Amino acid sequence: MPCDSCSGQRPGPKRPGRGRNHRAVDDLANQLRAANVYDSHAAAVVTLARTLAASLDRMERNPDRSEHTVATVARVQLELYRELRPPDTAGDPFDELTAALAAAIHAPT
Repeated sequence: MPCDSCSGQRPGPKRPGRGRNHRAVDDLANQLRAANVYDSHAAAVVTLARTLAASLDRMERNPDRSEHTVATVARVQLELYRELRPPDTAGDPFDELTAALAAAIHAPT
């Protein structure tokens, strides 16, 4: 059952400055809403996922970033994606997200 504070809400147009990780979380939140499984628990996890995604996006732009920190944040982010996986999805929508996280981890500094 959708939560009162998030049912019917749709994000506005994509905001400038949002990186690919943040946009991926927004897309996942939209999938959860479309599947009618965006409840208060999902809303809380999406909020955390957005925070981590914004951190990953900032780290990707920082040439002096710590690869250990990126890997740690990416690992936590992947666990959140697994928890938020929409039910009965065709194929694996997380392949692209996994590839984006791997690219962030292995990008040259």
